[in-house]
Amino acid sequence: MSRRYIRHSSIVKAWATLGEECPFELLRADPGEPGCFGCGWRTPTPDAAERLGDSFSEWDLVGGLLEKAHLVDHSADPSLDDDPLNYALLCRRCHRSMTRTVFGVGDAEAAISWILGRPEREWAYQLLTDSPEIRAAVDQSNKREYARALDKLRDGLDAELARERTCAS
Repeated sequence: MSRRYIRHSSIVKAWATLGEECPFELLRADPGEPGCFGCGWRTPTPDAAERLGDSFSEWDLVGGLLEKAHLVDHSADPSLDDDPLNYALLCRRCHRSMTRTVFGVGDAEAAISWILGRPEREWAYQLLTDSPEIRAAVDQSNKREYARALDKLRDGLDAELARERTCAS
């Protein structure tokens, strides 16, 4: 069986059509604004998204910033590769953590529970990535490099926030 490409917008539309049954709060709150299903980080989007018209099309523009995570791994059930509800869109940090987490590769409920248990991003990180300078740096031809730069930025911010908490205690 050949695997077909599932667009980010197709994943979001499939989950959003579940309405209140959708487990991801981020999509129930505003399915038109791209973000991580786990930590809730809202991605910077290029200005081109405003011209596209379809509220879900923005999700396709941030593909390198949000990764498709299988809820049931391909090795457990290849037939689910064509099902948009077998995917969650996660930032690199959440996706990396998910791949290191031990739960059955065929257990979608455990995967969703893990995603729902992710801590929210620090407000300072969201504020930083919402700045005009960062938004201007979103380059559609270089999303992976931009994502790595954001990871480094976030890691430095996380370390600084941890130091502040330690000093405050």
